[in-house]
Formats: sequence, C-alpha cells, structure tokens
Amino acid sequence: MTDRSELNQHDLSWWLRAGWIARGVSYFGAGMLAFGLAAGFVPLQGDTTQKGALTLIGDLPLGQGLLLVLAVGLLMFSSWELSTIAQGERSTPLDLIDHIGKAIGICFYASLAWSAVRAAAGSVGESGTLVERLSRVVLSYPLGRIVMIGAGAVVALIALRRLARVWTRDFDDSLVVDEMGEDHRRLVLSLGQAGEIGRSLSFLLVGFFLAVAGFQDQSSEARGLDRALRSVAGDGYGRLAIGVVALGFLAYGLFCAVSSPARRLPDDR
Repeated sequence: MTDRSELNQHDLSWWLRAGWIARGVSYFGAGMLAFGLAAGFVPLQGDTTQKGALTLIGDLPLGQGLLLVLAVGLLMFSSWELSTIAQGERSTPLDLIDHIGKAIGICFYASLAWSAVRAAAGSVGESGTLVERLSRVVLSYPLGRIVMIGAGAVVALIALRRLARVWTRDFDDSLVVDEMGEDHRRLVLSLGQAGEIGRSLSFLLVGFFLAVAGFQDQSSEARGLDRALRSVAGDGYGRLAIGVVALGFLAYGLFCAVSSPARRLPDDR
C-alpha cells in the first residue's frame, strides 16, 4: 500500500513534468522562428526567441488561455530547477557551472512566464531584452567592463559545459533513462544531443557579444539571443549558424516533451 507522502510525491512529480512540456513548447516555437530567419521567411524585425514564440501562441485560437497555461507550466519548471539546485551536489567546479546555468534559467523562465501573462493581458513589453537593459546598468559602474567580460566568459563556459553533454549524453540529473524502453531511450538521447548543440551555439553567441560589450565599453554591443542571431544573419555562414541553432531548438523542444514522463524529483529517484 502506498502511503500519503509517496502519493503526494508522485502527484507533484507529474505536475512538475508539465513544466518540461511548457519549456519544450517555448523552445519549439523559438526554433520555428529561428528557422524562418535562417531561411529568409522571417523579416529582420520582431523577436525570434522564446519570447517571440509567445506571439505565435497568442495569435492561435484561444491563444490567451494557452499563454496562461504556458505561464503556469514555466513556473512549474522554475520550481523544478530550484529544487535540483537546493539538493544538488556542489563538490566540483563543474557543479558550480551547472548551478549558475540553472540559476540563470530560473530567472529567465520566471521572466518568460511573466511575459506570457502580460501577453495574455494584451500588454506590450519593454523595449530591449533583459540582457541589454542589465548591460546598460552594469556598464554605468566603474568596474562594469570587467563584470561584462566576466559574464561573457561565464556564459561561454556554460555553453562549453552543455556541449560536453553531447558526448556524455548526461543531460540532466532529473532524467532517468534506465526506465525507458530501448526505442524511447534512443529517441530521447538523439534529440537531447541535437538540442544541446543548438543551445550551446546560442549561448556562445550571447557570451561573445557580452564580452565584446565589456571590451568596447558599449552597452549596445551586449545582445540577447534575438539580436545575436540577427547580427550574424547577413552572410551564408551566419545563416548556417542560425540554422543549426534553429534545428537544435526544435530538437530540444521535442526532447523536453518526450523525456517528460521519465523525469523524477530529486527525492524520487
């Protein structure tokens, strides 16, 4: 007989898996927009990131309701990540990089959830991305340039850490692949590898422009993912890079969805 605590843990685990599905929806939408930018279908205006995907969802039938559901799911994902940070290991520098990456993700997805609520209410967001607005504040201080260069280096390290997972296929502590069937495991790992390549490249682009902003002491050079992608969209190699990011985002969106049944809470593994 299952006691109440085990039952509550099981129910909570299912609720938090919905957060991974919400994350997958945001990535898949961003991947569609980035692919359109690489192919020349999306004009050089608007937003090709996960926040831009909110516009796509809002334009659908019942889009406002879908945005609110997505916002709840993203908050669930943020709470999931917070629980893994609280109970995760901190014994090595790689653990520290992972925790920094997760902390950034928590802030981003909480912000994305708020953007989804605002979009559902018909509110227009502020101009510029969070990265660009924070960069203006940081560079207004005497040591701002050093902080910006350091931030770019940290983001690049996170990107390289994610890229290393392409070979190790150790994508997330909450993913239990041993309980999957062979076909399901092969699909999840393949999508995860493709997704991490695209995500790593996107992080490298953002980290590069953060460092450039620090070296040049110009906040206008600090770019979120949307402006970073558009900055390299003018030539063939740039469009190829955007295509890799787009396919990676599409793959990662599917990865989040198909891996959600195999997610476990830190105390449920």
